[in-house]
Amino acid sequence: MKALKIIGIVFGGLIALIAVASGVFYVGWLKAPSQQEVCDNLVPILMANTQKHAGLTDDMQKVVLQAAKPELEKSCMESTAVPEFGKLKYATQMKCLKVAKSTEDIDACKNVGIGR
Repeated sequence: MKALKIIGIVFGGLIALIAVASGVFYVGWLKAPSQQEVCDNLVPILMANTQKHAGLTDDMQKVVLQAAKPELEKSCMESTAVPEFGKLKYATQMKCLKVAKSTEDIDACKNVGIGR
């Protein structure tokens, strides 16, 4: 009877350890930031880049950018949709895009998570 109690405790401890390890893996590696968080970071960067390269007057730039913002947001939400397969690579890229500060950083994020 005492041996069964010890086996039960050991088995229960192993199951608890597996549950904790699974939770850490999910939160630490597999959980990507939300699409909205990523797009909230990307849209201003893309708008600033467009503004820099458009060569328009300030008033024209404001009008064009305000007209383009909803389309940029929609496009961003579509392009950051969660894939059915490859979630680890997706999560790594979304974490990278969430902290990107420039278009060069955005381009660098395309290769994050490849070849690991």
